[in-house]
Amino acid sequence: MNLNELAKKCFDNAVRRGKVTEKTTKREFTIAVMEEVFEFDKATPWNTKKKQNLIDDLEKSKTDAQFQLRFEESLKNYEPNEIADIICVLLTYSHLQGYDIEKYVNLTVKYNEVRK
Repeated sequence: MNLNELAKKCFDNAVRRGKVTEKTTKREFTIAVMEEVFEFDKATPWNTKKKQNLIDDLEKSKTDAQFQLRFEESLKNYEPNEIADIICVLLTYSHLQGYDIEKYVNLTVKYNEVRK
């Protein structure tokens, strides 16, 4: 799934959960990003080698309820999840604005490669 597809999925999920509407302002998104940044700041560091079996179990979940339970037991409040939350808020905003975020990310990466 590319970034634009993820952005749409993040937006649809946020709308379904009542987190955003078509009228959500940039300021409201900024506040949401800052809230997620504060959660990241408090998050527990992640030891990938030690926790890989938890991720494997999570990916093998057979039902949505099982996935949610395993996620909350294994990943919630850890750094990778909080980073993903920040990204999801920003992807939601980019979809709302109609940005081709994949293109902008690629252009920014290229710019950072060539600048001094």
